[in-house]
Amino acid sequence: MIGVSVQPDLAAATRRFDWHLCIALAVATLVLIPRGMAIVTAHSPCVDDNYHLYRGLLFLRHEQALLHDAQLNDPPLGEGVLAVPAWLGGQRMRNPARGIDRFSDKPPPPLACYLLPDALRRQTAVWKSILFLPVVAVIFLWLRSVYGAPSAWLGWAMLLTEPTLAAHLPLPTVDSLGTEGIILAAWAIWRYLGCPTRANRLAAAAAVALALLLKSTALVLLPVAVLLAAVCWLRPPRTAGPPAYPRGRTPEFAFAVATVSLFMWIFMLGDFAIPAFGSPFKPSSFFGHFFNTHAVPCGTYLKAVYGGFLHARLGHPAVLLGQVSATGWWYYFPVLATYKIPLGLGLIMVLGIASLAWVRPRYQEIPLLSCALAWTATLMLQRINIGFRHFLPAEIFWLMLASRCVAAPCVVAPLRAVRALAWTGLAAAAVHVALWTPDYLSYINFPRRAAYLQISDSNIDWGQGVWQIRHWLDAHPTETRPLYVGYLGPRDLNLFDLLGQRLSAYVNSDSPWISRPGQVALRSSLPHGGILILSPVLVTGQYGTSRFAPFCSLPPEQTIGHCLLLYDLDRLYAQGKLP
Repeated sequence: MIGVSVQPDLAAATRRFDWHLCIALAVATLVLIPRGMAIVTAHSPCVDDNYHLYRGLLFLRHEQALLHDAQLNDPPLGEGVLAVPAWLGGQRMRNPARGIDRFSDKPPPPLACYLLPDALRRQTAVWKSILFLPVVAVIFLWLRSVYGAPSAWLGWAMLLTEPTLAAHLPLPTVDSLGTEGIILAAWAIWRYLGCPTRANRLAAAAAVALALLLKSTALVLLPVAVLLAAVCWLRPPRTAGPPAYPRGRTPEFAFAVATVSLFMWIFMLGDFAIPAFGSPFKPSSFFGHFFNTHAVPCGTYLKAVYGGFLHARLGHPAVLLGQVSATGWWYYFPVLATYKIPLGLGLIMVLGIASLAWVRPRYQEIPLLSCALAWTATLMLQRINIGFRHFLPAEIFWLMLASRCVAAPCVVAPLRAVRALAWTGLAAAAVHVALWTPDYLSYINFPRRAAYLQISDSNIDWGQGVWQIRHWLDAHPTETRPLYVGYLGPRDLNLFDLLGQRLSAYVNSDSPWISRPGQVALRSSLPHGGILILSPVLVTGQYGTSRFAPFCSLPPEQTIGHCLLLYDLDRLYAQGKLP
């Protein structure tokens, strides 16, 4: 039987000065901002940084024509939010597409290049860390209202420890931002359903609208909201007063749903555009003809959602356990969890399941479980399997549920021992994650041989290692042999400018070798000597090139930044290990 209790008056609680919440926010600030600064200082721009920044700046400058012509996979508001520091700094940048597959074996010209200044990258890291603080507060309050203070502190600590979130939080990309919107919207929906006041209704509508506009993953909120409303309708919580969601409130709920559309249009700065879906909708059909010829409110958003659905339907080349697929695997994220979730947090999740034996399920857990299951199911069914970062919405809710293991039990249980075990697991996870600083993108929970061949993609390398190559060169001034780099990263960056004279040639994914201007182009698939530094994503061959396939069975001489693989070609040729 599901245990129920009176839902605390969160509004009344927030009117009191909350020392625990203030301490949680203060410590979170001291962790998030310095950690974000360390990450962006040590790492170079990632693959998607300029891609999102360019569209975010177009949105903030209200350059709708250019924005509408850009490739849209994510709603532009999320990109606009993360581009605020660059916009305030007066930055303008070229379309990153100018640096893709246009210059053959030559580096992109200066007009096609863009590198966000280091000062602005640090400002972006601080900005995104500040934006995450409301989520820290919501999770702390939410867990305290469901399980009590010990669970709130445990969930808060797990949130700050989780390495995938730590890696993506300071970057000008939308993965962590989309997760933040989902959490805030889910909390606002549940508050409204439990206390359907006018203020809560407007707050829920605004939160849902904001989440939908940050990242298309939030579309799952709509069926989740209907499910939670049905739960409150059919089985309202037992409270001291009347039912929290009586049937007479249905018109108000319908009005809240309609209000979401208005908030979306406001947040989109009054966007009124032709979605222009194009293929596969035939212009002869009523649907295709209308949306390809008529301007509608939030037309740019609708185009972005359609682009995301099309991308999800077509899939994306990916690697898992040595296999390559363009449409992914339904078990991709469960397998990745065994690599990317720290073992200490995994222990707490196991304790959370075991706690069902001494902490009975509670009515207030319904939204947490519903969100965890909804995003887990939808993410496992989609075809884009290029990183554990996409699983963040589901993972955060599972971690929140796991914090129940330290809640006050309903039956006799060794609570002190369980709490000690949970906090020990958390401490072990925090220490292990800290050892990877600042390379959280490449985090693996325990050593495995050639893990980069098993999970690859942004789980290991997202183009973040250029600065670390530069540091390696500075640390080896006597190494004068030719240097070659196989690089996965932004194609609108010129590595000759970033790495200096010691770089002889580089290659990006399946492009030809890019030689220094004025030098003889490298026509062979592999250099015949010198030092080769490879992105692990190129070794797997998932993006159409097999030139580096021999390195799948060759251990590197050294790994730079927990990511890039360094090979001594002279030694390998002398030993006959390369053709």
